[in-house]
Amino acid sequence: MGPGDATPDVELIAASLRADRTDLGVFLDVLVAKLTDILPEAVVVTSGSGMFRRDKRARAVALTLGERRFTLTRTGGTVSAEISHEVRGVRLSGDQVELDAWLTELARGLADEATRSAAARNALAQLLS
Repeated sequence: MGPGDATPDVELIAASLRADRTDLGVFLDVLVAKLTDILPEAVVVTSGSGMFRRDKRARAVALTLGERRFTLTRTGGTVSAEISHEVRGVRLSGDQVELDAWLTELARGLADEATRSAAARNALAQLLS
């Protein structure tokens, strides 16, 4: 996203989101931090903490952009990705997808959101700088 550029580069956003994928244990935590910086009001994080649990890391993250909900869930050493279609909080459909496809679709959604919101555009610019 260059100066005066109204449309963010989807591939650049996706590459930034993928950057920390080598360790899936850390990946979700880093992604949660990035997403809450970009659109804190659209992100819901579920932690692994509980009364008898010591693990306070994120167990799942969900980000709603329009009628699409992007969800990542950590189970053991793996992360599962889902994109669902929701209208007024009612889930109409959902698909499990590969992590790369999920990141690419999320990047598209973030780029679309940046064209509609100055706050999202500024947050994406910070993410990409």
